Amino acid sequence: MVSTAAVAVWTVAHSRAFQIPTDESPTVEDDALPRTALLMGLKGTDPQLAEGLRRLLTQNYPNYEVHFVVDSVSDPAWDLVEQAIRDANATHARMLEFQDIPENGIVNCTNSKVVQAIRELDDSFEVVAMADGDVVTSENWLREIVAPLVRDPKIGVSTGNRWFIPPQSTIGSLAAHLWNVAAISVMYHLSMPWGGCYAIRMSTIRRGGLIEKWAKVAALDMHTTNEMRQLGLKVHYVPSLMMVNRGSFSLPFAVNWIRRQLTWARLYNPAWPAIVVHTSVFVATMLAAAVLGPVCLYFGATSPAWWAIGGLSSYLVILTALTGLMEVRIRACLSRAGQNVEPYSWWTSIPVIAAIPVTQIVQLIAVLQATFLKRVAWRGSILEINGPNDIRVIDEQSKTPLTNDSATKAA
Repeated sequence: MVSTAAVAVWTVAHSRAFQIPTDESPTVEDDALPRTALLMGLKGTDPQLAEGLRRLLTQNYPNYEVHFVVDSVSDPAWDLVEQAIRDANATHARMLEFQDIPENGIVNCTNSKVVQAIRELDDSFEVVAMADGDVVTSENWLREIVAPLVRDPKIGVSTGNRWFIPPQSTIGSLAAHLWNVAAISVMYHLSMPWGGCYAIRMSTIRRGGLIEKWAKVAALDMHTTNEMRQLGLKVHYVPSLMMVNRGSFSLPFAVNWIRRQLTWARLYNPAWPAIVVHTSVFVATMLAAAVLGPVCLYFGATSPAWWAIGGLSSYLVILTALTGLMEVRIRACLSRAGQNVEPYSWWTSIPVIAAIPVTQIVQLIAVLQATFLKRVAWRGSILEINGPNDIRVIDEQSKTPLTNDSATKAA
């Protein structure tokens, strides 16, 4: 119960960030907005990619250029990007083919593409923004993520995060969503940004020697917290920049996606041992209560039986209520920001109660796999994990567009 109470306090505190009206932030005038390079690394396509490309190419921002680094000219994303640029009649977009040159063993991932793009920027760019291929932005997205860097010189990185609103309550979609609810609260309180919605000054990149550091890792956002602390800067979350993902996922996909996120945590997060212990204790306690309750009832030990059943029921109800609280406040925040998000219905909490135990078990499986397995699937490839600075593509599968069942890529 102590752990559950701690989670409740943690989540409620995070949810309060979304109560701040978005119109309280002062407007940054056009002439104060710096020239910005918007970077996107692509391998394969997402169901939302075409719309995401259109939005990025038509931002309400006076001086920016979009740089797409695509895996290869034969990748399905190449033609989609070309078509989007033609449709938007965009003269402020560049396409680059990824140069698959390993540095310290890190090859062929989104991070490598971003590093390549940054290295090719000229000195006219003052800010770099990054977006993932499954992100569908609003027309003011770039203005909103850059504005904090203009208003406060103590902010080193401005960021948002992802939020799942699946069209169907499949067990896989709910598992990914519930895992993400917990993950974003941890990221918020520990000032960990998300690389899929991220902006940083070029001067900060140069001062911290970040290009060289990022070239040696597979997940640049995992290092940002320490990098900003060393530079005396802070990570700033923009509440309205929760990027909605409406994908519908199978349970195997959810397991693989969560395992990838946890693999990066194992490689780059010093709190990994605490993650393993926390997950093991939570799942063991939940399973013990689920087994002991009926067993004690069968043998007539009603008092411990009801303690076990009551504890488990309270745990499920509290986590469901916390998820609903986050849903209500985040959707309200997004609606105030002008996004088309339907209000949350508490009736949808019913399947969440059943999905919580599944998600906890998925988390444990993913933690164990991330700890012991050396291979993970990512966008048609198999990555071999030999260490933080030694990640290699060992099997390139057929390059076909992703379906709705695989709409989310690794961060």
